[in-house]
Amino acid sequence: MMRPKEAYKSVKGDQVDEFVASLYNSKEFTLPIYRISEGKYLIGTESRSCTIKGNNCLVRVGGGYSSLEEYLERNELNEIDKMKKLMDDNKFTYLELI
Repeated sequence: MMRPKEAYKSVKGDQVDEFVASLYNSKEFTLPIYRISEGKYLIGTESRSCTIKGNNCLVRVGGGYSSLEEYLERNELNEIDKMKKLMDDNKFTYLELI
């Protein structure tokens, strides 16, 4: 069973992380996001690089970029399904999975 969404708390002074927190906390996204290091995030089951360009936070995907909001909208349900499958197949709890 998935846990309810918790507010994302940014690292003070990290522009990318503050953008991630602002977007994530203002929308209905439930896919977990964790900061691995500066500009590097675990989004669901995927490790992704993020950067700020102008007024957008961009996520590195393949050979290009997608806005963070578009990436989450497009991949959230699929990533949640992958997480549930990993939990079921491996008998992991949510906390063990992340």
